[in-house]
Amino acid sequence: MADRGREVPVASSPIPASGPSTEQSSRLSWVDVAKAGAIILVVVFHVAGAAVAFLLPGADDVWLRAWKALSTFLIPVRMPLFFLMSGVLAASAVQRPWPTLFRSRYANLLWPYLLWSVAFSVVFGCAVSPENWWPTTATSLATIVQGGDAYWFLPSLVVFFTLARVFRSVSPALLFVAFLAWLVIPLTQPLLTEFLPDGLATNIGRWCSFALWFLLGCFGRTLVNRVAALPWFPLLPLAAGSYALMAYFYYVADNRDLPWTIGLNVCGLLSAVQLAVVLSASPRIAAVSGYIARRTLPIYLLHPLIVYSIVALSQVAGNPLRLPTDSSVLNFLFVPVLTAALVWASMVLYDGALRGPLRVLFVPPGGRRSARPHDDSAARPKPV
Repeated sequence: MADRGREVPVASSPIPASGPSTEQSSRLSWVDVAKAGAIILVVVFHVAGAAVAFLLPGADDVWLRAWKALSTFLIPVRMPLFFLMSGVLAASAVQRPWPTLFRSRYANLLWPYLLWSVAFSVVFGCAVSPENWWPTTATSLATIVQGGDAYWFLPSLVVFFTLARVFRSVSPALLFVAFLAWLVIPLTQPLLTEFLPDGLATNIGRWCSFALWFLLGCFGRTLVNRVAALPWFPLLPLAAGSYALMAYFYYVADNRDLPWTIGLNVCGLLSAVQLAVVLSASPRIAAVSGYIARRTLPIYLLHPLIVYSIVALSQVAGNPLRLPTDSSVLNFLFVPVLTAALVWASMVLYDGALRGPLRVLFVPPGGRRSARPHDDSAARPKPV
């Protein structure tokens, strides 16, 4: 998942007693739509990749190829969108005193990161090497202190937020350095791999690839909001059409030059932001997206563990789980149905855990019982 293009709170103004206007609501809820869309795309990526490989080995019909191609084509927008929205939601927090940030920006992320990384390492080892699980598990455990593997997004948020908080007074210079890092990392990544441990080299590459988008959301929130406020026509069709054309030349024609990556990131984010604004006009979509956006953390943590737990349990039983590979209907429905099921199951398990003693799996000890870990969606960016 160390791909350069791939693998979403700020204090808002008080809402008037009469309620927000339609324009204000759309400008607030689009962030939730974008964040929910980003986490769903992350799940699709893992389902179309790891889940298909384990549960449908050898299956290669037109439907699975289409799902894999779609997931691949969205690599340049999926994680940049997630980090861009995370930066937008962190814009006010970087101005707060350090003592007020310990729990919300550090403990609430690093506590579940450590717990779930250990759990995932054990399950992963049992799933991929059931007869010799410890070496695989040990290798996975070692990556935890190097920025992680399965859950690398969480320590990346910590790194980006810390940079933003420390260098907030020179944010233009920080953005420029992040831009240079984003520009040169494809050339320097082989050197990192040669001289550093694999996990650390991979995560430094990820940080150089994605810091720009988090910092742009954090320090360029006004710009992001203005882009969101632009009329969707003709910007959305032009950006989406350009993205599709470049994706064809980049992935299908295998012309993987640096300028294509730059264009894919920019056009992909423009398309995603504009599409999120359009979709947020639907009250039903806005409501569902808000519900999902407040639970991106448990979805992110639970969905890979569920998949690998199913595989590991079937390995322990001595009868590895394999689904039919000659069913076109199954192959067509596998990715969307399993994605929806994983998102739903993750949210249900999380909501249940918060009501009892298992909340410690998501919330570090000592917090308020009503608090949700890193609930960025509770606060909204101000409309422009």
